[in-house]
Amino acid sequence: MARKPTKKMSAEAPRKKSHKGTIVLTCSIVVVTLLVFAMPTVMLLFFGMLPSFVAFIIDRTSEKYATFCVSAMNFTGLFPYMMDLWIGSHTILAAIDTLTNVFSLFVIYGSSGFGWLIFSSVPPVTSTILSAFNQKRVSTLRSRQRTLIGDWGEGIAHKDKSDTFDAETTAAGPSPAPSPA
Repeated sequence: MARKPTKKMSAEAPRKKSHKGTIVLTCSIVVVTLLVFAMPTVMLLFFGMLPSFVAFIIDRTSEKYATFCVSAMNFTGLFPYMMDLWIGSHTILAAIDTLTNVFSLFVIYGSSGFGWLIFSSVPPVTSTILSAFNQKRVSTLRSRQRTLIGDWGEGIAHKDKSDTFDAETTAAGPSPAPSPA
C-alpha cells in the first residue's frame, strides 16, 4: 500500500506572516489608553450598553437585525448622559452618579426595550402592508385579464392545442417567408 504524500515545508513555499501579534498589541494599547484617559466614559458605555451585548448574544441570525435595532436605540438613550459626562465633570464619581440614578437607567434600558419593540413589531406590519399591495396588484391584473378576454375572446386566456407557437419555434428564429409561386 502506498503512503500518502505528507505536506512538508519546503524552501520554495514561503511562510505566511501572521498579524495576530500586531493586532493584539494594538488593541491592548487602545484599551489601556481608554481606561487611563476615559475611564468614566468606558464605565458608562459598558454598563449602559449591556442590553446591546445581550442582543448580540441572543441574535443567532447572520444579519443581526435584533442587534442593530437594540444597539441603535440603546445608544440613543445613553448618548444624552454621555454628553452630560463630557460637558460636565468627566470623573468616575459623575459616571457612578449617572449609573445609580434610577431615572437615567430607566431611560437607557427603556430605550433598548423600545429597540426590541421595533424589532418585533415592524416585520409583521411590513409584511401586512406588502401583502395588501400584492393583493391589490393581483385584483388589478385580473380585471385587466377580464377586459382582454372580453375584447379578444376566451382563446386569449388559454393555450389551444392547435396553437403551434411555442418556445421551440421562437428559439429557432423566424420561419422563412413562403416563396411566391
